[in-house]
Amino acid sequence: MISTLEEAILIARTERDVRALTIVTRELGPLLDAAVRKAD
Repeated sequence: MISTLEEAILIARTERDVRALTIVTRELGPLLDAAVRKAD
């Protein structure tokens, strides 16, 4: 997950566009939310 986010940051900087970050957030958000709910 961390490497995915790092890659998205690199792409966003290179392209000067947040599209890559938006996609990663959309994809990883539900996974991270589910992990937090299990911990509760």
